[in-house]
Amino acid sequence: MTIPLRLRDLKVAALAVVLCLPGAARAAGDLDALLVALQMGETAALMREEGLRHAEGLVSDYTGEPVGAGWTALVGRIYDQAAMEEVIAQDMAAALEGQDLGPMLAFFESARGQRIVTLELAARRALMAEGAEEAAILRYELAEEDEKEIAAQVQQLMADSDLVERNVSGMLNANLMFLRGLASGGSYDDSEEAMIRDVWAQEEDIRLDTLGWLGGYLMLAYEPLQPGDLDAYIAFWQGAPGRALNAALFETFNGLYDLHSFLLGRGLAEFVRSEEL
Repeated sequence: MTIPLRLRDLKVAALAVVLCLPGAARAAGDLDALLVALQMGETAALMREEGLRHAEGLVSDYTGEPVGAGWTALVGRIYDQAAMEEVIAQDMAAALEGQDLGPMLAFFESARGQRIVTLELAARRALMAEGAEEAAILRYELAEEDEKEIAAQVQQLMADSDLVERNVSGMLNANLMFLRGLASGGSYDDSEEAMIRDVWAQEEDIRLDTLGWLGGYLMLAYEPLQPGDLDAYIAFWQGAPGRALNAALFETFNGLYDLHSFLLGRGLAEFVRSEEL
């Protein structure tokens, strides 16, 4: 599935403004290099895989029926990897407009930076295995109890980058967009106010889940690193370039998750209605 035309036009317009600025060609080249260093192609592939798995469970939860070819095709269009990579590039360009990408490139193009990004992606993929998430969370909780250095470093990283609040906010918004998608497809009759109440009722559970998941994931990713490497990573995110990149990443990916959630909700509503005919 391609991105809705209206949304694509807005994003392309924002990118066009960036490219018309003096020095924009170099800025665009730096952005391309940064996206490569951050391994955004692999990130989009992983998001697609996660999305397909999540969507498969939605059909079972809502209908009790096995996944059919129609739903699989629809979800495949929603999580089109090429479209995701395009949106990521466009939104990152807009979010990082005017920022000096040099320090970001210096860190993430280094051997240390590449090892960290590779470990993050490997950990994310590892958590998709059955039982892996629970095991990672337990390992993190035990490290906390034993006051291990890695647990303290993970907590520092979460606090400095406001990871818990940003993730909770993003998940609440994505859940709201899913309900709006259901309503758009005719499968949710409550008011906008009722939707918001339903979403906010999940806030405490989402926060607890986020705390555990983040701790388990980050420790799984960073435990192979030398303490000095993780300290350097923490220092990067504490600085102005890291704060700017952190904000840009959340803005970009929250927007993508919101879009996917809305399309999944609408697609699910339309799919269920078609199955009932």
